[in-house]
Amino acid sequence: MPGAKIGRAWVFLEEDVVAYLRQRIKDQLTARLNGDAFREADVVLQAALDRQMASDGSGDFTEFGPHRPRKRGRPKRALPRLPDFLPLP
Repeated sequence: MPGAKIGRAWVFLEEDVVAYLRQRIKDQLTARLNGDAFREADVVLQAALDRQMASDGSGDFTEFGPHRPRKRGRPKRALPRLPDFLPLP
């Protein structure tokens, strides 16, 4: 789809966007009528099931491998050690 980047924004002509969407709708409708969309989904689903069944069950697995919690932001800084306070008399 033709477009232009002006500054930080992409700009598209309305008639190009409408033509693109109409073509996508037509392609998706044809795929649904032919059953192609379901065949693609079945292949992806079967591959995911095969990967899951092949894992040894140790740890959580996602589609892309072992699950590792995402680290957010900077690492925590250690708190400074405060001096010991004497109790007041």
